[in-house]
Amino acid sequence: MTAILHRLQSGGIELPLFCVEETNPWIFTQGLEKQNIDFFRQLAQNHLALSFEYHVHCIQLAHDLTRGGKEVAEVIPQLEAALMMSELLAYTYGHYLNMPHDVLRLRREQEIYRQFLSAKGYNFPPCEDSRGEELLGESITHDVRMLTVAINWPRLFITRSRRLLLALSVLAQDYTQYSALIASMDRFAGPVIAYVSWIFFVPRLLTNLALTGKHVIPSRWMSTEELELGWRTRLKLQWESRWFEISNDIAWLISGLLNCFVLTGPLNPLSIYLAISLQSYDVIMACTRMNIEVSRLQAIKAEYDALLLDPNLSEDQIPQIEEHGQYLQHAIECERNRLIIGILNTSVLFLAMSLALPAAAAYPILPVFGAILAVSATIASYKGLQWVDQHRLSSKLPKLEFQMEATRVTREAPHVVLVPMRVSELSQSLFGDRSRSQSCPSRMNSLRERVNDLSMHELSRIAPEFS
Repeated sequence: MTAILHRLQSGGIELPLFCVEETNPWIFTQGLEKQNIDFFRQLAQNHLALSFEYHVHCIQLAHDLTRGGKEVAEVIPQLEAALMMSELLAYTYGHYLNMPHDVLRLRREQEIYRQFLSAKGYNFPPCEDSRGEELLGESITHDVRMLTVAINWPRLFITRSRRLLLALSVLAQDYTQYSALIASMDRFAGPVIAYVSWIFFVPRLLTNLALTGKHVIPSRWMSTEELELGWRTRLKLQWESRWFEISNDIAWLISGLLNCFVLTGPLNPLSIYLAISLQSYDVIMACTRMNIEVSRLQAIKAEYDALLLDPNLSEDQIPQIEEHGQYLQHAIECERNRLIIGILNTSVLFLAMSLALPAAAAYPILPVFGAILAVSATIASYKGLQWVDQHRLSSKLPKLEFQMEATRVTREAPHVVLVPMRVSELSQSLFGDRSRSQSCPSRMNSLRERVNDLSMHELSRIAPEFS
């Protein structure tokens, strides 16, 4: 039994039988359909932890599949566990949590696992569940979130660059042409930025609030399975997934409306106090988010550490759990680093805003320094998150682009030799599409070194600050 399945079993999740040994038909999906609501309520309440564990398991599996010379007994159990976890999550996401994009992603990964296992003699029934495709047509959450992420960084850079230009125009009053140019530009740019500062948050906030109501309040569009979870469970699940975005968007939407329609004219000097208050709120939110997410991941690691204390473990299970624990620890460290970047970014922005207080008006250089600090923090945060993303390992498995040579070394069991892919193919599978545009010799040498000694880093998807 692999480490991830052993952890589920120790946590009280009894998985159905996945295979009949005589004929090797895959029956795990049929077994899921026979489970009761209590089984899926437990899975739904722990879906964030299960998704993270599955993600780390895929990283470990992708790493193992590139080492070459793997015996079938070492590879097949991990593939079985990966397929079981992907089907488990896909069924939960499709029938109970309404997450179509995740369902379709898991289905694509299942096809890869089935290709590997089919070579071992497994028989898989055709997939007749079209739940993901049906829900995808009704889903706009993913599109709204992707659009928000794409627009956010340019919006932040433009807004903070404008603040820098205005601060410089005050400092350079002797250069009348420059001051006049900035004033004429801001006559048009100022109102546009003021409206964008609150319109930007409306689509995502309305989407999150609408979907929360849709999945909490019983209605005709709610599936029978989701209705059986109970409204308290549904509310808890929605809040766990959306609390940060809702809390962030409400605060900044109110701030944008006040700056645009209330704090104008003689009340305009008060806007700086509102901005400082919002930045302090951002610091608190970033720290809270880090505490919640890292605590959840550390709780998972603690459960794997507790498994090592089980006296019934076999000699083969102990190194498997220890190795999986190392992958988990690296993933937790990477997630912590990503969240620390958010805390540092909001803290520096708070300091930059504080330098723009009216008390600093006697020293015009201080607002300029604060504006430079804000722009620098924006660029550093963006580059820092990019750097973290480039140095993480993807959980995507390589496609079935290898040769399998079945040779009977002994009479007991065949050995399967996995011939690794070319470095370019492997880098695309493990490190994502970014490796296409970075094909310089130094990059390829770096990739070869990482293929030989992968670092097992893992992060959840990047969520940049939306303040």
